[in-house]
Formats: sequence, structure tokens, C-alpha cells
Amino acid sequence: MSLLFRKIYRLSGLIFPLIYFFTDKRTAIFWLSLATLLFLILEISRFSFPQFNRRIFNTLKAILKREERKARVLGTTYFLFGSLLTVTFFEKSIAVTALLFLIFGDALSALVGVKWGKIRIGRKTLEGSIANFGSCLFIALILKYTYLGLDLRVAFWGALVAALVELAPSPVNDNLSIPLCSALAMAMAS
Repeated sequence: MSLLFRKIYRLSGLIFPLIYFFTDKRTAIFWLSLATLLFLILEISRFSFPQFNRRIFNTLKAILKREERKARVLGTTYFLFGSLLTVTFFEKSIAVTALLFLIFGDALSALVGVKWGKIRIGRKTLEGSIANFGSCLFIALILKYTYLGLDLRVAFWGALVAALVELAPSPVNDNLSIPLCSALAMAMAS
């Protein structure tokens, strides 16, 4: 149940690609910078005050991972920082697509992998990775018919890289690496 709550919570991150979709780079960077700064203050506070950290985790235990309780930076902080870097360094169609790949692809890979995953690859499952890739392609197909008009060939490479980065064991949090790597793949394929 905690996994489901975490993934529903992750959908709140849709606000950032939507802001960028409907406005401009400057506005998106402003709101992402503000949110990132607030979460950095939260991180510093929770590492500085153990009682505050316990209160955060008792209040938000349904959406936070157990390993984040100790010396780990919250996934949301990585998500915000990765989103900020992606919006800053990549053009709009690529950045919005990469953020949507992270939000939907990562969520579906976890939900499908936990529920139906049989073929394990490290800590992940093949079924979860296929769900990630498929959901990213579906998002790309939808976005092709918006004013962003991202070429499906370009989006294919971003979707593939997003799924592979999510699957690969890495010391880098995938909330940071997925949007940056998939955006870079799409930029190179453009």
C-alpha cells in the first residue's frame, strides 16, 4: 500500500511539466527553483534536528521509503533537482517529455514490477521495465499531437534510455538520472 501512495504522491510532480507546457522556461525554472530550495531547507533541517526528522517520517510514512529515514536524501529532492536541471539545459519538448517519462514510467515500472514481476534483474523486474518503456512510448505518442510535436523516433530513444536507466543498478538516484539521461538521448537523436 505504501508503494501505491508513493506513486500517487509522485503524480503531484505533474505540476512542473504542466507549468512548463503552458508557460515558458523562465516561469518553470522559477517554480522549480523555489520548490527545490524549500526541499533543500527541509533536508538540512531534518538532518540537523533528529526529532524533526522523526516527526516528518511519522507524518509522511505512507509516502516515504524506510531507507530515506536515515542519511538518505528524499526522492522528492532528487526529483526536483533533476527536473530543474532538465528544464534548464534542454529545450521544451524534450524537457517536458523527459519529466513525464520519469513520472509515469518510473511509477508504472514499480507498480507492474511488484504486482506481476517474475523475471528479476537485480532489484527490478523485466516486466516493470517493459511497462516503463511502454508507458513512455504512449506518452510520446500523445505528445506528438500537441504543439510540442516531438518526433516519435527521437522519443523512442528517450523512452528506451529512461527504461534502461531505471533498470540499471546505479549509485545515482533515478529521480535525478532518468530525466537527464532520457533528455540527453532525445537531444542527441534530434
